[in-house]
Amino acid sequence: MNCRLWWKENGKLVVPPNLTSGKFTQFAGDNINIKVETLDGKGMFNATQCAAFQYGDVDHDQDSSATSKDIGTQRSFGPSLPDDFHEISTSGHQRHTRPAPTFHLVDTEWYSPRRDFLRMAEAKDMAWILCRLNDAEQHIPAWTGFNRVVSPYRSEVTTVGYMPIIPAPADDMDTVYTVISRCKLISEKLGQIYTVITFDQALYCRAKELIWLHPEHFANVIIRLGGFHTAMNFMKAIGQYVEASGLKDVSYLVSYLVWPHGGPISMRPRALRTMQDP
Repeated sequence: MNCRLWWKENGKLVVPPNLTSGKFTQFAGDNINIKVETLDGKGMFNATQCAAFQYGDVDHDQDSSATSKDIGTQRSFGPSLPDDFHEISTSGHQRHTRPAPTFHLVDTEWYSPRRDFLRMAEAKDMAWILCRLNDAEQHIPAWTGFNRVVSPYRSEVTTVGYMPIIPAPADDMDTVYTVISRCKLISEKLGQIYTVITFDQALYCRAKELIWLHPEHFANVIIRLGGFHTAMNFMKAIGQYVEASGLKDVSYLVSYLVWPHGGPISMRPRALRTMQDP
C-alpha cells in the first residue's frame, strides 16, 4: 500500500504492531539527547521517544492480517514519507499564562495503611539486617535483591511497543501535547477508555498544565510521575522536614565512618541509595 494513502486511511497514526486490543496499555514518554557534550551546544540531537507497555507476551494467535490496516506493519516508509508525519500539534499554551489547577475528589481510604503489610515489611527488613550481619562473605544480596527473592509475586512478561520518534525537544509544550494526543488516540484504537502516561518530573509538570488547559479533551487522560522521581520528592520532603533536627551532623559522622578519606555524604536520594546497596 502507498505510504501516503495508508497514513491518511489510518487517521495519521502509527500503532505498534505487537500491541493487542483488550489488554491494559500504559505509556511512557521521555527525552532523547545525543551529543550533548559539545562545547558550543551545536549538533545536538534533541528528540522525544514514546513507548507503550502491556502485561503479557505478544499474542501470536492474533490474526495480524485483519488488523494490519489499522496498526500498520510496514518495515520502512521509504521516500513516500508523508509531509505531516513529523508534524507537531499546537497546544495553545501561553508561556506567561498558567492554567488554573483542577483537582478531583480522592478516596482517602486508598491511602490507609494496611497493618498486616506493615508488619510483614518490618519482619522482612529485620530478617535482611540479621542475615547480612551474620554473613561475613556477603552471600545475602542487597536490600532490593533480597526482597525480589523472597517476594511471592512474579510479574508477567511485558510487551513493549515503540512509537515513531518525535524530532522535537521533549520539554516543549507542543511536544508534550503531541505525545499526550497520540497516546490518547492509540488507547481509543485499542478499545481502552482511559489513557495512562508516565513522565519524569520535568515533563510531568508540563503535562499537568496541559491537562488543566484542556480538561474536556483530556478528561480520560491520567498522568503519572515515575517511581524514581516520586521517591526523590518523598526523600526531599523528609530532608526539609528534619533539616534542623541535627540529621546533617549525623550524616557527617556516618560519612567519616563509611568513607574516612572522603567528604561528607550528601543526603540526596542517590547518595542514600549508594549507602544502602554498597
